Amino acid sequence: MIGKLNKKDITALIYITLLSIIAVVYGFSIIPSPASEQVLATDHKRVVDLANIQTAVNNYYQTNKALPSTLDELTTQVYDASTPLEKTDPQTKQPYEYSVSGQYSYKLCATFATDSTKEQTNAYDTTTVSYPVYKDQFNHPVGHFCFTEREQPPYNPPVIYPTRLPCAEGKMCPMVPVEPTPATYNSTQTLSPTPYSVGGNQ
Repeated sequence: MIGKLNKKDITALIYITLLSIIAVVYGFSIIPSPASEQVLATDHKRVVDLANIQTAVNNYYQTNKALPSTLDELTTQVYDASTPLEKTDPQTKQPYEYSVSGQYSYKLCATFATDSTKEQTNAYDTTTVSYPVYKDQFNHPVGHFCFTEREQPPYNPPVIYPTRLPCAEGKMCPMVPVEPTPATYNSTQTLSPTPYSVGGNQ
């Protein structure tokens, strides 16, 4: 039968065969092996652990107005007080690194086996389903890497002083510290509490 094929048919057959071989090889290349899937899942677990620690640190700061000195001060997850906070690497069983770097800043460090920027965008991890929520926030290279996190400094509203009212003979009354508040103007008019009052000629 092959002898009856002309040169054009043989060329087309060879072309189709090569395309089929390339498709099969490519298909196997994009399907991760069980071992590589396990490595990827372990890194995903690290990211989720760090995200949960970050949330716990933030909650501690909001409550105590200061950062925890060590992770020993954090015990449970914020959204589920019955679940212990995972503070150790799932593979090495060594504690994640936490260090305070400033009044409002700290670092969280871990050692990763993969580069998250090279992951397939449509990859789905069935063992760590919450990973996509934190993936962009905790992008990491291969190896030891630290994330610098920062809490929001407390807001101190500016002190608003009362408007001076005219005193006798058109003079402006001097602003005089008074305790306690509220402030009073010429001992007759009461305004909103401020740390100063206006006094003048009576």
